Amino acid sequence: MLVNGRTGTRVFHERVHRMTHQDSIRQLVSDLEHRRLDRRAFVQRAGALGLSARATAMMLGAMGVATPAVAMTAAAQEPGGAMTRAVTTDPETLDPHMTSNGSAWTVFTTIYSSLVYQDIDLTFKGLLADSWEISEDNLELTFVLKDGVTFHDGSVCDAEAVKYTFERLAAVGAKNPLYEMAQALTVEVIDPLTVKFIFEEPNAAFFNAISGGYGGIFAPEATEAAGDDYGRQPVGTNAFKLKDWQTGSLVTLESFPETVAVEGYFENQGAPYIEELSFKVIPETFAQVASLETGEVDAAELTATDLPRFENNDQYEILTSTDAELGYLGLTRIRPLMSDPNVRKAIAHAINRDEIVNTIFEGGLAEPAYTPLPPSVPGYDESLVELSPQYDVEAAKALLEEAGWVEGDDGIREKDGERLAPSLYTTTATTSGQLATLIQAQLRLAGIEVEINQLEVAALLDFTPKGEHDMLLLSWGWSDPDVLYLFLSTDRMETSNRVHYSNPDFDALLVEGQQTMDQEARMAVYLEAQKILLEDLPWVPLYMPITKLAVAKRVQGAQVFPTGGLLLNDAWIDD
Repeated sequence: MLVNGRTGTRVFHERVHRMTHQDSIRQLVSDLEHRRLDRRAFVQRAGALGLSARATAMMLGAMGVATPAVAMTAAAQEPGGAMTRAVTTDPETLDPHMTSNGSAWTVFTTIYSSLVYQDIDLTFKGLLADSWEISEDNLELTFVLKDGVTFHDGSVCDAEAVKYTFERLAAVGAKNPLYEMAQALTVEVIDPLTVKFIFEEPNAAFFNAISGGYGGIFAPEATEAAGDDYGRQPVGTNAFKLKDWQTGSLVTLESFPETVAVEGYFENQGAPYIEELSFKVIPETFAQVASLETGEVDAAELTATDLPRFENNDQYEILTSTDAELGYLGLTRIRPLMSDPNVRKAIAHAINRDEIVNTIFEGGLAEPAYTPLPPSVPGYDESLVELSPQYDVEAAKALLEEAGWVEGDDGIREKDGERLAPSLYTTTATTSGQLATLIQAQLRLAGIEVEINQLEVAALLDFTPKGEHDMLLLSWGWSDPDVLYLFLSTDRMETSNRVHYSNPDFDALLVEGQQTMDQEARMAVYLEAQKILLEDLPWVPLYMPITKLAVAKRVQGAQVFPTGGLLLNDAWIDD
């Protein structure tokens, strides 16, 4: 999963404005900062927004408001113990320049540190960087690095390492979301702790892009020495380093005692208390939950089926986050069956999002999504919902009739002797299979016979750039509207543009969005870009996930970031 900005939106006509989740958090922080709220009112509003007690306490502390000792846990815990988390697939590599696999990200984000991080109040703060300056023309960005930071192999993290990382990314990182961004950069070393980025054009998405694992800094000597095997020998500066990797089964990390660059929202500013962190590969969701109940793993995401019994079990804590993510049905326009806009619109009309959310994601595990950017991502605009094709099977049938697809004897539509039987590809995850089957049933009501194909994540990501699939059921996670560039721009046709969509007008808006530094004006650009997408329909937006992670009570002090991501530097094991 690509994870991790947040601004308001502007539209070109009057309307009632609905705040996004990020807007609401920003307003909450502003109200506290300017003392428009007392502590009690703040805590109540934070709870309504789904913020955990730990996140609320961190925000109160950042604003200088006293917090109860019980909220700020892990004040003086002894190190020791191990934690295991369930993941669906094995990471094919732990080299961030060589993958966009969500399972790989889950692991390597604990190994690598970036120059900056996103704080609880959604602003960007220095991590490996101590400070920075931006030139008046927004074309030069100079970072001063923190002194004394070392990599897992003992080498020094300095300006040369930063330069090496971004030059390597530009050379080999075609699968990394930052690839094109890196190619448009020049990086200069000023002195051992000072590095300058020179941009061809202003880049409004830069800080968000580099703030997570995909922007992690590499150790030059270790990377070169490992060569093609680097993906299995990663070296970073973050709190954990690789200990062992049993392919297809278990990835084990161990704490890095020399950790010094730690996000400011943690109480513990040194090495993590947990000494060993493992990721156990369990493809089936039911098996993940069974492993959680037997104690084989300590944390697993819950499905609707499992949620009720864990919510009422005092042996587990449920951590909830509204994900900056979109589940979508991709329609590959270069494929003959998907080339007619009436067919794509008919498919969109045949999708019943409420049924999807209420059956596959019952228990509050998702909300229906109607726009290319969901409510959890900056650029969402409620006015676009009315432009999105709504559930209407009769409208779908009429569009297919207009396109020349007539109903056959068995109810499946035909045209010139060919059945309307598109291939749908998705992952082998349990939820993916359930969702594909439900969509198959929904589209059959309109006379469309969907052929489902499930592949392991790595195989699916390798297959889709070939453009041999009609439909794609997948999701993305990214917290900046530049995600539209990552997955739908012509530039990414050979890599992450998995539906092979290309529209010059849309591409021009994406570039404008990247270069517009005024955030209100930038959101207006993405409003227009989404209007094009809702007309062309390379994606049918389906749902915005809400993650509920069950964590065994033996793991104390674990929390999640408001928009997703497990926070463990304050966590400890209590056996």
